[in-house]
Amino acid sequence: MLEFRFASVNDGNYGIPAHGKTAECDVNRRVRGNTIAERIDPAAMITLLLAVVAFVVASLSGLVIFTAITARRVEKALPPRGQFLEVLGARIHYLDKGVDRRS
Repeated sequence: MLEFRFASVNDGNYGIPAHGKTAECDVNRRVRGNTIAERIDPAAMITLLLAVVAFVVASLSGLVIFTAITARRVEKALPPRGQFLEVLGARIHYLDKGVDRRS
């Protein structure tokens, strides 16, 4: 039976097994590259972040332009009936139907 005896920090071995071999069950050993942040270069992460932000800004700008063009086309194709009256700086739409002759 193989028995691992870990030395203490005071012995100067800093957690290395006493027999000199590295234990596969060493939970204190830190493996580099476990997380995405450790695997990707910081400059590459900034570039990726800027690319994502640029894509979102371009998408939203495209949607704003599309909405403005579509609204203009609809207003031109379907003009409102009636007239507009400006009252205290606000435009009010009204439809003049004439005089009610029932009374």
